[in-house]
Parts: sequence; structure tokens; C-alpha cells
Amino acid sequence: MAQLGRAKWWLLAVVLLLGWCKLTDRAATYRFRMTVEAETPRGSKRASGVYAVHDEKHWVLTSEEKPGSAWIVGEAIVLRAGDGPIFVLMDAPGAAA
Repeated sequence: MAQLGRAKWWLLAVVLLLGWCKLTDRAATYRFRMTVEAETPRGSKRASGVYAVHDEKHWVLTSEEKPGSAWIVGEAIVLRAGDGPIFVLMDAPGAAA
């Protein structure tokens, strides 16, 4: 009977420890406005767009987990030129092409 009571306390301690690890996870989002200016035969063209960088850091509980991740979210910026649109894209380091 004492073994069962001791096992319950160990289980409770493990659950609380894992819950605390998840509560201490950190996540942040940074938003930026990017303005692009290009010289075209018809003069200078300018456009802007907003993109966000999401960053997460968390505790590593197993060897398969990574300590954090980051990714970029946003749309292409389109410059309206006289000959057609010019698309400006952002590339994240290490992203698959």
C-alpha cells in the first residue's frame, strides 16, 4: 500500500515538472515593414509590405526535439512598373528552394 502512495507522488512530481517546462516556453513575434524602391525607365517606383518573424524557444525533453525554431511569414512585395509587375521575394536562410 505504501508503494502505491509513493508511486502517486512520483507521478504527480513528474507531471508538475513537465507542466512547468511547458509554462516556461517563450515565443515572440516581430513585425517589420520593408520598403523597396527601384529605378525603372519610367522613373522611380516604390512599394512596401509587412512581414513577421516568429521565434519559439522551449525546453528539450527528448533527444529528438530541437531547442527552438523560427520562421518568416509575409507576402511578396509587388512594384507596379510600366512594363509589368516586379515581384520582390524574401528568402529565409536554410529554406528549401
